[in-house]
Amino acid sequence: MKNNIVLISVFLVGSSFCAAFGNSNSFAECLKNCQEYYSSQTVSIPSVELTTKRQILGLDKGLCRYKETISSQNSVYTVNCKFDKQQRNSLAKVVEDFDNNPNNENFDMNDFDKVQNTEVYETWTKYLEDPSICEISTQ
Repeated sequence: MKNNIVLISVFLVGSSFCAAFGNSNSFAECLKNCQEYYSSQTVSIPSVELTTKRQILGLDKGLCRYKETISSQNSVYTVNCKFDKQQRNSLAKVVEDFDNNPNNENFDMNDFDKVQNTEVYETWTKYLEDPSICEISTQ
C-alpha cells in the first residue's frame, strides 16, 4: 500500500508550476533546471485522501534534491530523492510529454490500472525503487 500511495502521489505532480517562487515554469522545467519549487495538493482517490507537499530544494554536490511529503488519514510518507542531470532530464521529459498530450486532458487518476500504464508512472517507479536515488520513510 505504501508504494501505491507514493506512486499515485508523485504521478500527480503533473503540470504544477513554480509560481510560489515568482516563476511560471512548469514542474518539468523546474526539475530540468533544478530550480526551487513548492506545491501542495489534496486529492481523493478510492478509500483514501492524500495531501502532498512537493519541493525541489536545489543542487547538492551536483545532485538535485527532491522532497515530497504525502499524508493520508493513517500515515505520513516522506520521499527524498537526489537526481543527477540525466535522471532529471528523463523524468522531466516524460512529465512534459504527458502534460502536453491532449489525450490526457481528462485523465482519470482514479483508474489505477490506467495510471500504471503510463510512462510517467514507469519512470517514477524506476527511481523510487532504487535506494541509491530515492528513500521512502514512514512517520
